[in-house]
Amino acid sequence: MPALRRCRGTVDEYAAVAAVHRAAAERDGRDLHSVLEPLPDAEAVAALAGLDQRVVEADGRVVGHVFLTSWLEEDGTRVILHRGRLHPAYRGRGIGTTMLGWAERRAHALATTATTTVLGANAARAEPAATALLLDHGYAPALRLGEYRLPADAALPGTPSTEAEIRPVTDPTDHGRLWDLVELAYHGRPAIPVGTPAARRRFIDRAASMTWLAAWQGSELAGCAGLAHAPTPHLTELSVHPAFRRRGIGRALLLHALTHARRRHPANTDIRLWTNLAGPQRAYELYESVGFQLTEEFVRYRKPMPA
Repeated sequence: MPALRRCRGTVDEYAAVAAVHRAAAERDGRDLHSVLEPLPDAEAVAALAGLDQRVVEADGRVVGHVFLTSWLEEDGTRVILHRGRLHPAYRGRGIGTTMLGWAERRAHALATTATTTVLGANAARAEPAATALLLDHGYAPALRLGEYRLPADAALPGTPSTEAEIRPVTDPTDHGRLWDLVELAYHGRPAIPVGTPAARRRFIDRAASMTWLAAWQGSELAGCAGLAHAPTPHLTELSVHPAFRRRGIGRALLLHALTHARRRHPANTDIRLWTNLAGPQRAYELYESVGFQLTEEFVRYRKPMPA
């Protein structure tokens, strides 16, 4: 009889949970090299130790994993997100429904009356069973994200001229200005977490290991592009100040960043990024115009917190 229980926190159990995630991804044909939703290894599973989570045990082995996390969005809504994976050999037995039920009950216990709270869940287009489960239980799509890859052999178009000066960010004290620009660029968009002092610190700490390019209009920071280098090169940010949009700055920043990535990494390395597929900015059109190809679509679901 399958049973939900607490994770024992051992190295072997972390490895077993990671194996469940991989088996599920391989069965569903998911992108195993995703940077938006990377497959967790045992170390990544161990990093979830502080979260609410359960494993499913059946036939003396771990066959499922479910955990919760939460954040506050810009409009004041608290999202409690639950994520679960079930080994393909144990699907079709009602175990996924049991995991979902536990996650919803736990989320209800964590909710407060101080803020509006909604349930959140994720599923890729390559996961029809998970998608059907969420839809059957009252979840509705709220956001569509696409992950893209630029093949290593794709030719880049020429970099357009722009009145802004684009140069690398070499002074760590400028990382705070980058954060301010990114926060401003995302202001007012749906499903965006609100910036906090802790988030600012995480951004600045991570920026030190990345390559950042900035577009300057005189002394004004007009835009920025952030490039991470592990586990594979991927663009994590491309933002333009609202006052400087529609001047070719975003395209110029993108092509400068891609050129830098190709110089730094081996010639056979693809470059990745992800973007909102339903946003009014239609950023995916810019990415597709320089050679990026859609590899996977991820849907973020929401459900009002039940009374």
